[in-house]
Amino acid sequence: MNIIHCAGVIFLTKENRVLLEDRRKIKKYGEHWSFFGGSVEEGETPEQTMKKGIAEFTLKQAMRLRITEKDRETLQDIGRSLNKR
Repeated sequence: MNIIHCAGVIFLTKENRVLLEDRRKIKKYGEHWSFFGGSVEEGETPEQTMKKGIAEFTLKQAMRLRITEKDRETLQDIGRSLNKR
């Protein structure tokens, strides 16, 4: 049996509602909704995996909002700083 280690993040709103990722367009394993996160890569800690998931989520949201190039650079800087920790 092949074991895949994963790490995820649960986002709660002020009303204690859970934010899930809509994976219907990007599903790999038949899932429709999931928590943010992913598979822990070799040499990566679960915390790093979670930070990567958060960075990917915020970048996707920013792209949907049609942000400026300056804002996109700022988000990329944030993503890079999260990956360094």
